[in-house]
Amino acid sequence: MNRFVFRLLGPLLVQADDGPLRINGRRQATVLAMLVLYADRVVSVDTLVDAVWPDSPPATARNQIAICVATLRKTFKQAGVTDLLITSPPGYLLAKGEHRVDVQEFLERADQGRDAARHGRTEEACTLFEEALSIWRGSALDETPGSRLEAEATRLEQMRLTLIEERAGLMLQLGRHRALTGELTELVARHPLREQCREHLMLALYRSGQRAEALDVFLAGRRLLTEQLGIEPGPGLRQLHDLILRDSPELTRPPAVVTPAPAAVHTIPAQLPAGVMAFTGRQREMASLDRLLKEPYNPHTPALATIVGVGGVGKTALAVHWASQVADQFPDGQLFADLRGYDEEQAPVSPAAVLDRFLRALGIAAPQVPADPDERASLLRSLLSTRKTLIVLDNVRSFHQLRPLLPGAGRSVVLATSRENLGDLTGDYTALSIRLRMLEPTEATALLIKLAGADRFGSDPVAVEQLGALCDCLPLALRIAGARLAAKPNLSVRSLVERLRDHRSRLDVLSPGEGGVRAGFRLTYRDLPAEAARMYRRLGLLRTADFAAWAGAAVLDTTVWHAEELIDHLVDAQLLEGAEAAPGRAARYRFQ
Repeated sequence: MNRFVFRLLGPLLVQADDGPLRINGRRQATVLAMLVLYADRVVSVDTLVDAVWPDSPPATARNQIAICVATLRKTFKQAGVTDLLITSPPGYLLAKGEHRVDVQEFLERADQGRDAARHGRTEEACTLFEEALSIWRGSALDETPGSRLEAEATRLEQMRLTLIEERAGLMLQLGRHRALTGELTELVARHPLREQCREHLMLALYRSGQRAEALDVFLAGRRLLTEQLGIEPGPGLRQLHDLILRDSPELTRPPAVVTPAPAAVHTIPAQLPAGVMAFTGRQREMASLDRLLKEPYNPHTPALATIVGVGGVGKTALAVHWASQVADQFPDGQLFADLRGYDEEQAPVSPAAVLDRFLRALGIAAPQVPADPDERASLLRSLLSTRKTLIVLDNVRSFHQLRPLLPGAGRSVVLATSRENLGDLTGDYTALSIRLRMLEPTEATALLIKLAGADRFGSDPVAVEQLGALCDCLPLALRIAGARLAAKPNLSVRSLVERLRDHRSRLDVLSPGEGGVRAGFRLTYRDLPAEAARMYRRLGLLRTADFAAWAGAAVLDTTVWHAEELIDHLVDAQLLEGAEAAPGRAARYRFQ
């Protein structure tokens, strides 16, 4: 079988065992480039249309994309390769298999080099970086037009420049400063605003005995920054400039042989908590979350999903269960934080505190963690820009609490849970939003059987259905009921059902100690605005399955407009939900 090497780090090229393949036409090249960029992931037809016609696609755009894919399949088939391009709604997927993609090889070699550097194997890391950079044949996606591909090319170019800077830092550690001066001088001329590159050049010149030239590089950079951007050089450049003026001993050439750091210094964070026992159902939601791994999201914003629902509906259980299933796809580890947005006794955790923990988990020594929260957030984004990490943020109270913890770009994925809709996300981020509801009755029954054992329900299948219904199919209530049955062999299912039938004692049974269902409801109700809380109490007196906003206006003697505002608060708090309304009729609501 012919094996292809897809090359994007330069002009688009498909190299077969017996020579290059000819890809005819701009459209075919653009479609193929997009599919190769996201190899093994589905690229939607809409994304391909946007890549080929960024401004005004023709009415036949989708058909033309299908023709391009068919032509590419024919080209590959003539070269002896079938089943390479797979139709997978809502688009197509390039199944890489044993074929190679130069972008992936570049990223893998770079990751290997960074791992070697973290373990103190500087010489090996430098070699791996050089191998990664040697894969490039010119500008990424050169001669393949389109604003979508230009954005991808820019992203890849930024990754290449970052790796060049990292390699230069390693060469300085190894004492190879003289070999760097020419290369870095040319790089600074082409990218004069990259301060890290200018800093490396200054140090290489100083160590090569060119102190005046090193200071001149600083002055030229300062003049450029002040004239074009109106800002001073960053702290790294300013500090190096001061050290050079003082001929500081800190700038002395390091020994050529660097002592490896002990392996224990670097650890890949694996912070996911243990999953809940007997996780049940949620197949639809799990499939939706899998899209985070398969679909091509905007490379300049993080892949992000939110799970929203009432207290006790199983948001954390779903997040941790899914994260545990896919953890092996994140080689740089998993970070987890409970932000305590709905804790009864403790205040929500500040983003600065979470940033401190995450930075230390990613290898930053405690004394090097910046004191300023904004600098901590910037450092986290810098670290994650070259890593593939899974970040789970539980019990998020607000977008303000979440935003500093988001990576700026890269291949990391963020999964956040909250009781309230994080509406501010939709304006700036491509976020998958999952509203988690109660379990289906069959799933509630399955969960009870897993928790208490099938033998407890075998003689009374009707009772187990009634027990699930009396728990409102709420996972927290079901777990409490199942645990009670498991812990008390003499307690019959029928007896527990009868106790739950009594509305006066139901919350007591499902709220052991100070926790359980009552605590979850109390925390949600506690944080309501006073007027919204009063409306919630009065709506509870209505003897109707659902109601319109005018009913809320009536119980508070206010305007319908103001009632709708208060009802929105209750919907956001997951205490009310929209009910189906007849066409042309006003929106209706019901209790969760």
